[in-house]
Amino acid sequence: MPLGKTILITVILLISSFSGCTLLRQTRFTLLSLTVDDDNGFPRMYVQFNTTDTSTLMLTGPQQNILFSDTYYSGIHNESIYLAGYRTTVVAGTYSLKAVDSSKNTIFENELQFNGHNLSLISVYEDWWNGSTGSSAVTFHLSVKNSGDLPVYPFNITVSQGKNSVGAYLIPTAVLPSHTTQMTCFMLPTNMPSGGNQLNISLFDSTGAVLLQKTLTLVQKNPIDSWIYQWHYLGSQTLKIPEVDWFYDYYKSVKRFDIIDYAAYVFDRYDDLYIEFLADQLLLLKNLKTKVEKINFIASFVQGIEYKKDDPENETYEYPRYPLETLKEKRGDCEDKAILTAALLESLGYNVSLIRLPQHMAVGVHLNETISVYSYYIDQYYFLETTTLSMPLGKVPPEYQGLSNVTVYPISSRPLLIHNWKNATRFTMSTGADYVSVTMIFENLGTAASSDIEVRGAFYDNTSRVYNQETMSVPSIAAGEKRVVELSVDVPSLVSTTLKTQLYLNGMMVNQRESTSRFP
Repeated sequence: MPLGKTILITVILLISSFSGCTLLRQTRFTLLSLTVDDDNGFPRMYVQFNTTDTSTLMLTGPQQNILFSDTYYSGIHNESIYLAGYRTTVVAGTYSLKAVDSSKNTIFENELQFNGHNLSLISVYEDWWNGSTGSSAVTFHLSVKNSGDLPVYPFNITVSQGKNSVGAYLIPTAVLPSHTTQMTCFMLPTNMPSGGNQLNISLFDSTGAVLLQKTLTLVQKNPIDSWIYQWHYLGSQTLKIPEVDWFYDYYKSVKRFDIIDYAAYVFDRYDDLYIEFLADQLLLLKNLKTKVEKINFIASFVQGIEYKKDDPENETYEYPRYPLETLKEKRGDCEDKAILTAALLESLGYNVSLIRLPQHMAVGVHLNETISVYSYYIDQYYFLETTTLSMPLGKVPPEYQGLSNVTVYPISSRPLLIHNWKNATRFTMSTGADYVSVTMIFENLGTAASSDIEVRGAFYDNTSRVYNQETMSVPSIAAGEKRVVELSVDVPSLVSTTLKTQLYLNGMMVNQRESTSRFP
């Protein structure tokens, strides 16, 4: 796995030698390098070291809490030691890196003093957009420098002028020590005129702690161009919304999830303001009275976007797009259009779902009212087709009527858990021990904290017989959070197996990973 961005911290290593047990031989431990950087959102200390025999490496934090401890055999090793949780501010203070031999004698010890992050705002400029409906939007571009010695993770921003204040989430960014990082965010400047005005800008971490505050006067920069859409529904319609190519570039760079619950692409929080703004702009085009009229008009906008398969040569290939990708590219298949429609309707407060059918996806809309002629499709959701022009809420195309193999994924407040293997290492020892240690990254892609999480690891033969299952509970994971979990499973002998890890939520398996190699 490629490592995250790296910046070397100059640290004075006060290496002390300890004799340990000298009857036979002395275990020597040599620290070769030490780097403080970011590993995909986790602040870490990356160390390379050499040990001549079995040794245990430990890191103790400023509160004398043990942050890390692991045992190594002779040789050169590279290890990532996480200093805090996912996108969490690291506590400043004195850290102790220590190694002991198999007899618990100290063979290496070094104290590391960190002063913490130190952010400063180097520059800010804004791009302003004024729509034909009188609405305004602004893109802020910030250049932020970290003069400290620990990475920091700005989570959200507020911009205020007098009593008026607006806020936004910041796209996940690590500001590394001695680095200057560019940040961009989309905002809706309610009652705040553009350019030449004194603004108060504040950055916060995920706990709400202030990372930076500055008051400055901005001068309006270039206006934002528009993305323009035209379609026919209740007459000829034209919509203009702010062009945000930087937003598209971010979502295009995000790795797709290996799951079929595409609600994850709706749950993502960073485009919420833009989607909400888009929905409001759509409803300003027509004077619509009822919920059904509004839903059908929103759907007509998405139905008017060009339908195009992900890969015309491969019917089974799927590349789910975030709403910003579909908007920028002005094309999408059934999954992309359903995701965009669900995001728009959810932003307006409707109870919606994604409905997965064989080779198709649509949107479900729950309404506490009866639609003339039509009835619920499944679980009190009306069917909403997003790929066909002028297809109203409730009408089900003939090919999707009466199906039983239909799955509903609610766009509601719920956890959505996945896990991936960061690494899996097999240890075969002279004592006869033979096991695989798996380091996993758990992630909650949903909108609510999880609880009652369990991970199971085991080996499976060709008949699905289970060998040497290990089970552990995992503490609750907040929405948008990641967690590192380690599990070791003994390798069964004399039988060909594969290793699987399974994630359970409230007793139900929700995610699984399997090794590509077989054991033993």
